[in-house]
Amino acid sequence: MVAISRVWALRHSRLADAPQFEATCYGATDVRVSSRDAEAIAIRVSATIPDGTRIVTSPLVRCDALARKIFERVAGSSLQQDARLAEMDFGRWEGLAWCDIERDQLDAWAADPMHYNGHGGESVAQLQTRVRAAFLEHTQSAGELPSLLVTHNGPIRCLLAAMQATQTMKAIDVMQVQGISYGELIELHAPQIL
Repeated sequence: MVAISRVWALRHSRLADAPQFEATCYGATDVRVSSRDAEAIAIRVSATIPDGTRIVTSPLVRCDALARKIFERVAGSSLQQDARLAEMDFGRWEGLAWCDIERDQLDAWAADPMHYNGHGGESVAQLQTRVRAAFLEHTQSAGELPSLLVTHNGPIRCLLAAMQATQTMKAIDVMQVQGISYGELIELHAPQIL
């Protein structure tokens, strides 16, 4: 059996143009983050995680920029990107204000968020599958090295749902998992997700 060390998930920092994007569907869209917020988060997180931590990040700039700041501060750490940690792809909805998406499409998504992909992007189930695969690969290959996954609200909610499902021995709807705050660091319990 492979020993698994500590694993954390970190949501990216606030968006640089937060007011513009608060009501916008921007899942896979590359948007900038507040460099001041990213700096403060990097200082806090680098004081929390141990030297030698393996840092794996979504390639989207809102995660990658933060991961690089943490990497610079944590001695002996490594850094790599993994596209499977990117936020959900909302297809044709990307970049649209939520109020500009047709009501019938939003209703169809709300009726079956786990499987709806009428927007031409991913369903939540597809997101969950790729995020879990990334998590399994990185935690198992890291062995006893601690890992930090710098990612987004959707992927972290998928991991938390998997962890809660293992604890309760029943399926947990990802949509019922509380949202993750910008810069929030959460320790994941790998055996409960595996």
